[in-house]
Amino acid sequence: EYAHKFTREDCSREPWLFYLWGHSYEFEANDNWQVIEAFAESVGGREDIWYATNIEIYDYVEAYRKLVYSIDGHRVFNPTSVTIWLEAENVLYCVAPGEQIAI
Repeated sequence: EYAHKFTREDCSREPWLFYLWGHSYEFEANDNWQVIEAFAESVGGREDIWYATNIEIYDYVEAYRKLVYSIDGHRVFNPTSVTIWLEAENVLYCVAPGEQIAI
């Protein structure tokens, strides 16, 4: 149910985090490998999903917090080494490392 909601086409562009945590031995012990296999089939191999480790998510959030905005909020500078995506007034922007853009 959650995987379907996470991957549906009509969801907003709000960033969502689907955090899956567990151990393979649990599927073996509960004889329910089909659950994780169905999940992997529904969310795997998609270009619109970023598959990340815990540290990758942490690093991205920290880099996002370091963005520097102009006083009027119409320019943003990315001082980090991470490409950052953001949305302003319904426009999606990509700010490369070391780049300053108008928004």
